[in-house]
Amino acid sequence: DTSQIPEVKAFEASLMASLRMPRLGGQVRALWEGMRSEDDQDGTQMYGVFAVEIESHVSQTLAYLAAMLAQVDGLHVLLVDANLNRRVLTARFGLEGGMGLSNICLMECDWQEVVHPTSHKKMCILPAGTQTPSAGEFSESLLPRLIEDWKEMFDVILVDIGDAQAAFAPAMYRECDSNYVLIRLGKTD
Repeated sequence: DTSQIPEVKAFEASLMASLRMPRLGGQVRALWEGMRSEDDQDGTQMYGVFAVEIESHVSQTLAYLAAMLAQVDGLHVLLVDANLNRRVLTARFGLEGGMGLSNICLMECDWQEVVHPTSHKKMCILPAGTQTPSAGEFSESLLPRLIEDWKEMFDVILVDIGDAQAAFAPAMYRECDSNYVLIRLGKTD
């Protein structure tokens, strides 16, 4: 549990403090309502969010969204750092150097071993891991099986795909129920 590391604890506390600001909290709520209005399915949904430029805005926005859904809405949320080039969420939650999604995809570990709880009791994070596999380095049937397991355990799955042009991104696009490009909070399709 990394929630006792001072920098991680401060980051997680800052998420909720920032969400209490009316403008930011309203923008995050509007983003979620827009995402949910696009749903035509029942059950757990997996949402991929990516950027067309290399930056960390997607990671920060997903952290806000995950915190809001867990703390305010009471949903069990899995936050997945699939941004294998930058690993922003992994760093913010103090999980650098540990196994994660990339290691799971290369069958070096099981996903339950590397999902970490956060101080928000209904929010967990799956870090990026230590490898950078290309989509061809793992079985095409692996991700759907993983996602099936995740959907049994969580109410919402949020995936930081990172850069739209990253080698691993197409594998994630195909598996998400919905994908969104985030230009800036309040401006997304």
